[in-house]
Amino acid sequence: MREAVAITGAGAVTSWDVALASLPEGVRARVTRAERVTQLVLLAAGRALVAAGLEATDGAPRPRLGVVLGTAFGCFLTNAAFERRLLEGGPAAASPRLFAATVSNAAAGELAIAYRLGGPSVTLTAGGASGLVALGHAADLVRAGRADALVAGGADALDDDLRHWLAAGGLDPGRAPAEGAAVLVLERTELARARG
Repeated sequence: MREAVAITGAGAVTSWDVALASLPEGVRARVTRAERVTQLVLLAAGRALVAAGLEATDGAPRPRLGVVLGTAFGCFLTNAAFERRLLEGGPAAASPRLFAATVSNAAAGELAIAYRLGGPSVTLTAGGASGLVALGHAADLVRAGRADALVAGGADALDDDLRHWLAAGGLDPGRAPAEGAAVLVLERTELARARG
């Protein structure tokens, strides 16, 4: 029999809503160092985990909690910044710290580290449907017993260059670009009930 799934927390952040006060101190420091999409993910996930009663308090690893993140552009802004620095200053200008954030799963990885999520860590890219695809995949993982709870949803960050490209008809003509993150905590219903 497939496991029932409950939504036990929700968190959202828009480009106009970047408040750090509600985050644990260690996560707050991570957010200030992170690139934009990771900042949005950490803030939204922090809110969702608090709402679910699953915020990290003791620093212990949590092997049955994980993350499934969907993103259309992922680390696009970081890749563009890394490329700009490389082209302008040559190999000596390449930043190892910036390079580490150029992989598509950087935001999910930072989230897993910040909140000690040792379960599945998945990043999916499916254009404008990326967040919904992530929610569906997360529900499937919980139902299959692969995790007790997953932080799942979507996030994207934009800058003026990406906005202009999108407005010119790139990827999905006719849609207004926006940035933000929205995540849910999907949890085994049985465990959610037991936690109250």
